[in-house]
Amino acid sequence: MQLTPVGHPAGLTFEPGTILQVRIGNEVYQGTQIEVLRYRNHGGKTVFRLQLVDAILVEDAE
Repeated sequence: MQLTPVGHPAGLTFEPGTILQVRIGNEVYQGTQIEVLRYRNHGGKTVFRLQLVDAILVEDAE
């Protein structure tokens, strides 16, 4: 599964009032903010976890 910001390249800073959308498979979710957590796993690799706050499903292609 790939998590892709809709309409924004990775690493872009969002302006206030931007509607945040994330596509997961065929579904698009919209939320109020994106939280990014960074930590190291047991193998020592850096892992990022993205969380879309107050997410709602806005599009389902199925």
